[in-house]
Amino acid sequence: MDNPRLDSEDRKPIWDALQMFWMDIEPSDELENAIATCAKSKYSILELEYIYWNEVYPAVNQNFHSQYLSGLAMILSN
Repeated sequence: MDNPRLDSEDRKPIWDALQMFWMDIEPSDELENAIATCAKSKYSILELEYIYWNEVYPAVNQNFHSQYLSGLAMILSN
């Protein structure tokens, strides 16, 4: 698998599809799109798992915790 910097055009649809599971939406609404996007990509299941845990998760996890802490601070300040 290529370095993400050299392979970003092929990864962008994967990143977009997999990051949706971290958004404040019903995940099942995005499941078919994520499956289709991953299935038509050039990546194996192992590569998709690697992309999820090592590229998508670190980016969305930081954002998720930041939003969570902001919301918690608002609740506690009231």
